[in-house]
Amino acid sequence: AVEYYASEQNAAARERHQLAAMLPAALGRGELEVHFQPFVDIVSGDIVGAEALVRWRHPGKDWIPPTEFIPLAEETGQIHALGRFVLEESVRCQAEWISRAGREIAMAVNVSALQLRDPEFIPFVEQLLQRYKLPPRMFEIEVTESLSIELFEQAPEAIGRLHALGVCLSI
Repeated sequence: AVEYYASEQNAAARERHQLAAMLPAALGRGELEVHFQPFVDIVSGDIVGAEALVRWRHPGKDWIPPTEFIPLAEETGQIHALGRFVLEESVRCQAEWISRAGREIAMAVNVSALQLRDPEFIPFVEQLLQRYKLPPRMFEIEVTESLSIELFEQAPEAIGRLHALGVCLSI
């Protein structure tokens, strides 16, 4: 156990440890949700795309901000399972919206730079796009700035493979 000088620091460290321990089960219990921020064409008023945002509705704490649980997921390696959940839910919703609207609708998903280093990441993205029959050019991966640029620079193969797929990439 880690003890800090100030009692507030001890409480904060205990809270972080508890959240990290609860995160894997939260995914299984459906506490994590993907919300969408729409992109609207101001001329037509049409929704032309959306950005996927993950949120955690904890039964005893209401909403836990992503600024609290995303860094924990990165630190503990849980970011990969969390990221796969967000990607799958985002692509599934995008396909449904395209089917309903009868036109292309773009999707942007935030991804940790750690995910780019996962050898299963690119095949997973490719498989999702194929399964849901989505045009890669309408899918954008935004690499979160929570980790250093050095980590992003360590993933040139993943960046090249995403580009070859036709997926948009932004930092």
